[in-house]
Amino acid sequence: MPKSKPTQVITHRIEMGEWERRNIGKPVATATSNASLLTSAGVVLVGGAGVATAYALWKLWDVFDTAKESWDLLTGDVEIGDKKIDGGFLGRVFPILRLF
Repeated sequence: MPKSKPTQVITHRIEMGEWERRNIGKPVATATSNASLLTSAGVVLVGGAGVATAYALWKLWDVFDTAKESWDLLTGDVEIGDKKIDGGFLGRVFPILRLF
């Protein structure tokens, strides 16, 4: 069975006096304001952490790339111009490293 239309509208209103505004309304408004500030600060911190992580991974990738180049220079074949030197520096000093 469908509901019938309302025949009247009742409005409830709550008013605060001076004491209620000072002791209830102001602390609630301050708490709401602080909550929104903390939420904004959390978003900024998470974003900053993401940027810092991306930067750290980028630098780490660069360090590994540089270490690999250095290792190849020490152990691998070295090309200087049109000359090719077998084994790199360590390969000539320690021939056992050519096995690796």
